[in-house]
Amino acid sequence: RADRPFRLSSFTTVAVGEGELAVADLQAQRTCTISKKAVLNPKLVGRTDDDWSITVSDTRVRKTAWRLFASLDGHLTSDKSHTLPDAVVFRREDGTVLILDDQPTLIWLDETGASSASVRWDADKGLLMQESVNPICVSEQYTAGINWLLETVENN
Repeated sequence: RADRPFRLSSFTTVAVGEGELAVADLQAQRTCTISKKAVLNPKLVGRTDDDWSITVSDTRVRKTAWRLFASLDGHLTSDKSHTLPDAVVFRREDGTVLILDDQPTLIWLDETGASSASVRWDADKGLLMQESVNPICVSEQYTAGINWLLETVENN
């Protein structure tokens, strides 16, 4: 098949103050379909689903800025245990590509103070896949767990 989906299992760690700062709509599993039809450049492949987003709810009494980080719990791994090291990346709005690994990577900063914020990426931004040192086995499905971390930014 030309299109190969991979699942991104998502877990949340939430910073709490008076009220709650939380990811409101994070599903236990979310599938991103990566397609060779969505090739952005020779090494970077986009998603076919262009409405990938995360909603953050802020019910804290004293709202401050917050940051959203992502990290992986391991390499992208197929159902037959083939791995794709450094294959899951995050592409920022300015085009900068960051490899996601086991260390939290800042992917969003919100300073609006709104009660709800939708963190949204077009199909060529956000979570994407890049060429790995190992070849992709096109007949297999790949999964990776993503750990999401919300952190408050205290005003000085």
